[in-house]
Amino acid sequence: MMQTVTLSHDMQLLSHDWQQQGSTIALVPTMGNLHAGHLSLIEYARNHSDHVVVSIFVNPTQFNEATDFSNYPRTLTADLEKLAALNIDAVFTPDSSEVYPAGIENINYVDLSDWGQVLTSILEGEHRPGHFAGMATIVKILFEIIQPTISVFGEKDFQQLLVIKAMVKAMKMTVDVVGRRTVREVNGLAMSSRNQHLSTAQFSQAALLYATLQTARDTVRRTTNITPEMISDLENSAQKTLRQNGFEPEYFTLRDANTLAQPAETTLEYVILTAARLGSTRLIDNIRV
Repeated sequence: MMQTVTLSHDMQLLSHDWQQQGSTIALVPTMGNLHAGHLSLIEYARNHSDHVVVSIFVNPTQFNEATDFSNYPRTLTADLEKLAALNIDAVFTPDSSEVYPAGIENINYVDLSDWGQVLTSILEGEHRPGHFAGMATIVKILFEIIQPTISVFGEKDFQQLLVIKAMVKAMKMTVDVVGRRTVREVNGLAMSSRNQHLSTAQFSQAALLYATLQTARDTVRRTTNITPEMISDLENSAQKTLRQNGFEPEYFTLRDANTLAQPAETTLEYVILTAARLGSTRLIDNIRV
């Protein structure tokens, strides 16, 4: 039977009991408003651990726009109903005072400078200042409270996944961070809580974002010599396509899939990442090559 836990101390005790029994624990961190993408992560967690914890916490420190935080959908009752049907062990639903007991103004943020300054300053870091410091801090706090064996994240937030893996490595945490493939709508749009802000027409239009990524991927696959000039042409062409179809692209870029650095001759795995606004909704997506 699923337990709903609101206090950090109670969550620690529950996790400790499981650990004393020699059980493995999987954590799926979320901000709620659960959709099929989240449920696929939970299914993986359930198949790869003895106990599953889903956290629901809309973290104020990773929003760089106050309106984005206030408008983020909060659907706890519906989320709990979905989770109760999934045979998980616990859902952790703390309020801000439980994870930030000293108050928002006194948070001891994760220091990104030693291991993540470059990784967190580009792309999402450039367009969302402070986002990664807030995100890394709450993930570290959740790891400390729950002490999971594994933690499962979606690859839609590809840069976030790399940042968390880098933090775990730098801080010598014992948790295994697992990334899982993006779950998509029928039209290809990556599932996201923000999609509900799209109008019906915009939802159909948004399919072009993934289609443009696919076109760019196919171009890279056909190219035998990936030069800086070729990359520049690829990126410019994609952004032009998006602009002509009503998007406001923030970036569309080909990067090394392991570091997010500019591709070099030694690069073997690529990722194409994009962020674009459609109306008032900011969409992100990526595709591996």
